[in-house]
Amino acid sequence: MRAPPASSGWIADPELIRRLQVGQACYIHRGAATFVQVARPKASPLSLPAARANVVLPAPRRETAPAVQPISPSLDDVLGPGAAL
Repeated sequence: MRAPPASSGWIADPELIRRLQVGQACYIHRGAATFVQVARPKASPLSLPAARANVVLPAPRRETAPAVQPISPSLDDVLGPGAAL
């Protein structure tokens, strides 16, 4: 960011923003600028175990749908007697 002309406040320098490389960013919010450098991902130092061959997956379970209860035309079963007008 560069100094403002007169008293208009700080402004972002577009040339500086244009020179950012891959993995660099500038976040401008409410008069503040935050410059961020993101590192490239590295290989994990932990080795993964070899994949096992011939893995047998169990068949999915077949569950029956629950029985549907008939809908009562009255609200007495939910709200109690005398609730419906």
